[in-house]
Amino acid sequence: ICSCMRCIAPCDKSRGFRCPKCRQASFYRLQAKAAGGNSPSSGDITGASCSSCQHCLSASEASFLAAEERELESKLDDFERRIERGRGRHSSLVQQLETALIRAECSLSQHWLLDKAWAIAADLYERNERQEDSQAATRKRIAFQEEAYPGLSGTRAWTLEAYADMLIRHSGSAVEPRVSIADVDALRQVEPQVSQIYLEALQILRLMFGESHEYYTSVNRKAIELEHEFRKHFDKACATGSSVSKEG
Repeated sequence: ICSCMRCIAPCDKSRGFRCPKCRQASFYRLQAKAAGGNSPSSGDITGASCSSCQHCLSASEASFLAAEERELESKLDDFERRIERGRGRHSSLVQQLETALIRAECSLSQHWLLDKAWAIAADLYERNERQEDSQAATRKRIAFQEEAYPGLSGTRAWTLEAYADMLIRHSGSAVEPRVSIADVDALRQVEPQVSQIYLEALQILRLMFGESHEYYTSVNRKAIELEHEFRKHFDKACATGSSVSKEG
C-alpha cells in the first residue's frame, strides 16, 4: 500500500469542488458516508461536509457536482480528439474551451480536470500566438500541482520545465537544439526567473531519478546552456558599457 503524502491524506487535493453554500473550495472525502447511513460507492460525495462551512451535500447537490465533473471530462476528451487530427491553430476551439472553463470553475476548484483543461488551453493559446494567456494557463497548472502533489512529483517538475522553455521561446530565443538567447533584451526577459524554475525542477528530478538519468540531464543541460548565454551576453555588455543583471 502506498504511504506517500498524497495517498495517506484525509482528502484528495486533486479533486476539489465549490461548496454550494459558501462557494469556497472544498475537498470532500472520497468515501463519504451517505445521509441515510449506507456506504456509498467509491467517489460518491453525498452527505460529505464542506471543509470550510461544514455544509453537508444533499443528494441533489452531490449529483449536480458529479454531473458537472463528467461534463467537463467529456468536453476535454472531445477537444483532445479534435486537436490530435492536425497541427493547425484550431482557433475555433479556443472560445469553446474558455466557455467550458468558465462553467467548470463555478463548480470545480483545485481539480485535476481543470489542470487538464489549462494544459489544453496553454497549447491552443501557443498555437494562436497568445503568449501571455499561454503563460497564465501554465502558471495555474503549477499552482494546482504544488497543492495537489506535495513532496516529490515528476508531473510538477516537467510542468516547471515546460514553463521555463516557454518563457525562453516567448523572448524570441531558442531552446532546441540548444538554449540560445537572442540578445540582451531577451535575456532580461528570462533571467533570473527561468534559471530559478529550472533549478526547482532539477531539485525534484535529482531526488526522484538521480543525476545520471536522462530526465535530470536533459533539464540540467538547458540550465547550463542558459548560464553560458548569460555569461556571453554579460561579457558583451561589459565591452559595450551596457548592463545585464540577474537581479533584473
